[in-house]
Amino acid sequence: MIKHMMLGLSLLLSVQAGAQTGHSAESAGSLPNLNERFAGGEDQLRLFLGKTAVYPAEAVVRGRMGLSIAAVTVTPNGRIAAITIINSLGAPIDREVIRVLKETDGRWNKIQPTNDTETFYIQLRFQLAHHRFSSPDISGPNIMAPLNITASGPPITSTSHILSDDKLSHRVQDAMNGADYALALQLLDEIIRRNPYDLDAYPMRITCSQHLYQRDQATKDARKLKTFMNEEPLAAFATEE
Repeated sequence: MIKHMMLGLSLLLSVQAGAQTGHSAESAGSLPNLNERFAGGEDQLRLFLGKTAVYPAEAVVRGRMGLSIAAVTVTPNGRIAAITIINSLGAPIDREVIRVLKETDGRWNKIQPTNDTETFYIQLRFQLAHHRFSSPDISGPNIMAPLNITASGPPITSTSHILSDDKLSHRVQDAMNGADYALALQLLDEIIRRNPYDLDAYPMRITCSQHLYQRDQATKDARKLKTFMNEEPLAAFATEE
């Protein structure tokens, strides 16, 4: 779990450069503080998101679950400059996450105009009541710990195709051993949607992508893993609730 937490913070910090422009507070060596920037602090942000976010019906019917991670870039005057989906759960959930985060515009505290934009990472764990999955509770000064968005979901019999975490892992191993890389890749995508901090999933997805000649995806995952390893010391900021 500790290793996964270290990976988790590295994942979130590794994308900061792509989520904002100019010389930010992060590049200066100090992380933005979510409690200070959002009006009322993180508790109020969690309360607002919990009341506002809706589990898309299409995602419920499809049995789509996972840990959505979005980067929200805020200007000094408290307006949202950009919203970037880091861990995608598919179009319906991604659209809902962007929608609710846009509604936080104007709720961020202003800072000195001489400062540049600041980026915050919002984690929403979309899960069906009868199909739980595991992912670590990563948090930090500019990282909101996962907030659960739960849907009762359709009858269990209609979602029998949803695999547990353990069954997913076993199916991946069987597919890899059988050289069925297309199936393994599909299963690994699901594992990473549920837990983007899984250290074991990325090397296997790289292998599958290479066998399927998906070099762009393999390169992205390889670069991500390298960043994780290089930035492990930054995990001192991470905590587990």
